[in-house]
Formats: sequence, C-alpha cells, structure tokens
Amino acid sequence: MPELVKHGFSLLIVGAQGWGKSGIHDPLESEKKVKDRIAFSGFITDSELITIYNHARLLVIPSINEGFGLPALEAMLCGCPVVAADHSGLHEVVKDGGMLIRGWDKQKWIQGIMEVSQNREKYIQKGMLKSLYYDPAETIRTVSNAVELEKHSIVQ
Repeated sequence: MPELVKHGFSLLIVGAQGWGKSGIHDPLESEKKVKDRIAFSGFITDSELITIYNHARLLVIPSINEGFGLPALEAMLCGCPVVAADHSGLHEVVKDGGMLIRGWDKQKWIQGIMEVSQNREKYIQKGMLKSLYYDPAETIRTVSNAVELEKHSIVQ
C-alpha cells in the first residue's frame, strides 16, 4: 500500500471486523500518509456493497483460498475491474475478465493494479463480457449445492 499511495490510490477493506493477527493493520501504524489512505468499512449491506463496486476504481482480491470467487463476479457485474490472485475459484471467474496475478511478488501486484487502473475501460468491458457466462440462478444453485455437500462431508 505505501507504493500505491504514491500513485494516488486509497484502500477500503470491506467486511466485518475480525482481521485478528493477520498483520493487515501494520501499515496503519507505519506511515501517516498510508494510514490516511486506508479505511475499514466493517459490516455492510448488499446495497452498500453494490454502491461501493459502482464507485470503486477497481477490486483487489489477494485471497489465498476463495471458494467460488463471488466477490469478483459481483464486481464485474457492477462494472468494477478486478485484480485477483490466480488461485482456486478466482482463476475460473476472473480469467479473461480481469487481471490474475500468480504468486505474491509485491511488484507483480503493483504492476497489475497499475495496468488495470490505467486501462480501466478495457477491463470493465472484459469483466462485463465474462460475467455474461454466469447465469445468476444457476450460479446460486451450484454454490448452494457445493455448500450443502461440504456441510454433509464435515458432519460425517
């Protein structure tokens, strides 16, 4: 984030509290310039999330393990370009619709974020086209079935 702040970026971390000892708060303690450009939303409603997607420059998802990649699909449907880790379900959802970053090299992530930001309209179009592959009703049914199967296998 310190490098991205130099390029005018701000960061909104969306979701309920509970980041624990992840180290995500460390930048807040390091530099005032960085601290002033990072915010935590806490819990938000679905309509607030849609508003955020509609106003965000881009969505960055550095998840190590993302089941389906629903946040990426939601963002692309709202016209928000996506930069995501090339892992798990994110690969399928974001491939050809956004920017996938393999590995955790900081410079690769910064370059990917800059590329998408500088070519935002191109990535909005790519994301919109990719999102057309997903029928909302079928996606909900598939994800629900997977959750039920996982619950069943955990119980036994």
